[in-house]
Amino acid sequence: STLVSLVSEDTLTNKTLTLPKIAEIVSLSSGDITLDAEADINLEAAADVNIPANIGLTFGDDGEKIEGDGTDLTISSSNEINTVSAGTGNNSTLLTSAGGIYLDANGNAIRLDATTTVNLYQAATLYGSFNHASGVFEVISKVNDGDLKLKGQDNGSEITALTLDMSEAGAATFNNAITSGAVITSG
Repeated sequence: STLVSLVSEDTLTNKTLTLPKIAEIVSLSSGDITLDAEADINLEAAADVNIPANIGLTFGDDGEKIEGDGTDLTISSSNEINTVSAGTGNNSTLLTSAGGIYLDANGNAIRLDATTTVNLYQAATLYGSFNHASGVFEVISKVNDGDLKLKGQDNGSEITALTLDMSEAGAATFNNAITSGAVITSG
């Protein structure tokens, strides 16, 4: 028997089409189009898969969303955004919405907090911060008794120009001479 004709508009309900070639799927004005599969849904195209501007690609309950407006791309999440490399694993990135951006490569990280603090991590351990508080820029060692060193290049060799010893209440050791245009006061 004939299920459909070339000239009529027909509705097929609970029919299986094996390897159909469909040129276009148009949604009824009443709702969504749902694709239900027992395994992956694969898109094969000879060109781009286009999503209109200001229409997002959402995941789950819309807690995670990717959306573009033709100029900017927004990736939003109700918690964390993780990207993981399938390569060596040394360049994975974690972006968190909880107060800042946390960039992590093999456990080493920089976190930019909304509180004007930049936190530095190594192997997920906080070791230092840059901070702005009450008009003062601060460089902070977060390691207990961890020294602060100011280093640079002198004729191609790395030198330590200044060491602040935190286990000695910040005692300063200069690598070379101290030149002052004013009076040096010692306590």
